[in-house]
Formats: sequence, C-alpha cells, structure tokens
Amino acid sequence: MNDAILVLQTTLPGHLNQAIVGDWCNEMIHLGLAACLKITKVNSIYQWNGETASNPEWAIQVKTSLSSKSNLVEWLKENHPNEVPEIISWQVSVEEDYHTWVQRETSK
Repeated sequence: MNDAILVLQTTLPGHLNQAIVGDWCNEMIHLGLAACLKITKVNSIYQWNGETASNPEWAIQVKTSLSSKSNLVEWLKENHPNEVPEIISWQVSVEEDYHTWVQRETSK
C-alpha cells in the first residue's frame, strides 16, 4: 500500500557555514515540521533583478506530512534569509511504513 507525503525543496545562501545550516534544519525537526532533511551544497544559476547570477547554495530537501505543509511553509517564510525564498513542493507515494514514520514525526 502506498501513501503520500510531501517533499519540499528550498535553498539557503552558500556563504552560511554548515553549522548554521544544520541548526536551521534541526529547528524544523525539533518543531515537528519535518521528519527528515537532506542537505547538499550546489551551484545555482538564476536571474535576479535583471542580471544572471551564479552562486553556491545549500539545497535542502524536506520530507513532511501533507498536513504539515502550511505550517512548514509559514515557518520557512518567517525564518528564511532570502527576500524571495525557493519553496517548491510535490507529493510522492511512499511505502506504508515510511508514511507512518513521517506522520508520527510531524504530529508533535
């Protein structure tokens, strides 16, 4: 049996050190907004204020329950250092045991 969870993607500025990024991500876990996060250093190319920019960033993938989406997005908007944070999400099907774990971890 498959159940759906939410995968949300955001980024943080690459100039932040790993400890700050880790603390920021741990806060989502501590608040019960996320069950699991993956953190990767990436290089992003984007348009900003009419200019093309290329900068290192921290790519953060968050796994959470569908019911936690609005609280997670609200927290991200309030706590994100970027003027316009990347907040992209999609539903994915997962196995029942993983779904149960995500639900348990995000219902705190």
